[in-house]
This record gives sequence, C-alpha cells and structure tokens, in this order.
Amino acid sequence: MQKKSGGQLRLFVALELPGSLHTYLDAVCSALRASIGHSKDIRWSKQANQHLTMCFLGETEPGLLPGLCGELDAIASQHDCFGGEIFRVCSFPDAKSPIIAAELESNPDMERLHMDCGRLLSLVGRPPERRRFRPHITLARCRRRLREPPLLPAAQNVYFDQLVLVASELTPGGSIYTPIERWPLGPATPN
Repeated sequence: MQKKSGGQLRLFVALELPGSLHTYLDAVCSALRASIGHSKDIRWSKQANQHLTMCFLGETEPGLLPGLCGELDAIASQHDCFGGEIFRVCSFPDAKSPIIAAELESNPDMERLHMDCGRLLSLVGRPPERRRFRPHITLARCRRRLREPPLLPAAQNVYFDQLVLVASELTPGGSIYTPIERWPLGPATPN
C-alpha cells in the first residue's frame, strides 16, 4: 500500500464480490466485448478490482486507520449478510457516461449499510454524500462516450457477506486496489 504525497491514503469501503458473481461478470464482459468490439479506448476492470462501493472516504490520514477499522468492525457486526440483484448492464450513471456498469436494485439492507458506512465521512473530515445511492459494479471505463451505449437486461442474484476497507492508488495503467482489512457481515445465510 503506497501513501500519496503528504502521507495520505485514498480509501473506500466496499462489499467484496463472491466468486460466482465474478464468473457471471466475466461472461457479461465477454458478451460486451463481442458487441462493442475490442477498442484501446475501453479499459476493462480487472476482476480483482470489481466491488460494490459503500462509501468513498477519499484522502485520509493514516493515523485515522485504527478508528476507522474499529468503526467498520462495529458496523459489520450490526449487519447480516444480504442479497441483491443486478438488473441491468448499462452506461452509468446515464447514457452519456463513459462508464459501463452492472447496476443493482437497491434494497433496505443495502441502503442501511450504505448509510452506516457514510457516517464514516465525518471521521475523515468530509461532508456527507448528497447524491442518491445507486449501487453498481464498474465493468469498464471509456476514454470517450460510446456512440451506442450498452443496455443489457440482466437478472443475476448476488449474496454479500464481507465488508472491506480498500486503499486505492491511481496509476497511468489503472487503479491498484489494496485491501487493508476485511470484516464478515452477520450470520444470515442465502436462500
């Protein structure tokens, strides 16, 4: 994990994706590559970088890590594992966007976890997030908007059971994500 100049870490809190979802997303990305065509203007997300962001903390002093980890441990212990559903793959957040994502239907469990993780922003000196939470998994970033943005209906269930604090290093070749610590969510089991 590399510190930015000034010693700060670029952090976010996310839900890790289960292996079965990676298999599904690999198939979706293969279908998208076939329909869009291979292009140097599209940077596909590495499987290891795919996640569902709960809260972007941004530049954070390393001295705040123990407090953040303690809070995340408490948050994880208050939330059971839960499911969700990917309902479409599209340009995100709108048709003009250069991001291709798998968008999930939000649900009360996901919203509650997002709100609890959002409270961490005050610990790092950032204001609360004002944008509406739209859960998604970034699949690709395009240098320019696609002429015909993808829109694929999807119906894939997913089960989330682990929260992770991640350090993000921006590099010319793409982001490098390093998990700092993981916490299991509570005891619920998939149906």
